[in-house]
Amino acid sequence: MSKRLKKILPICAVLLAVLICIVWIIIQKSTMKNGRYADIRISGVSAARLDLDNETKKQFHGENDIDLTVVTGNGCVYVEKSECPDKICVKTGKISAVGEQIVCLPARIVIEVKN
Repeated sequence: MSKRLKKILPICAVLLAVLICIVWIIIQKSTMKNGRYADIRISGVSAARLDLDNETKKQFHGENDIDLTVVTGNGCVYVEKSECPDKICVKTGKISAVGEQIVCLPARIVIEVKN
């Protein structure tokens, strides 16, 4: 094998792997179905069921005296404000596909999009 081929072969392998990943992501995104409502559970107990098409802003009180403000509208749901220390639930952003979740571990609140 020539030196030139030894240099090109790894580059081609990396480009092929990147292309496969891009195609896989496109297929995953195109097959995701948008949900109709958000199921909010606190400590495993259902607390609310919010329609994603209705503009709603609702506050939930979770474990450890942590409050979350959940907003729905335009077919999605997100956590606008949280009193938890790391704010991962807020940083998750908007979700709309069936099965997607927003989790606040300190408050023990799970928001899941369902159909």
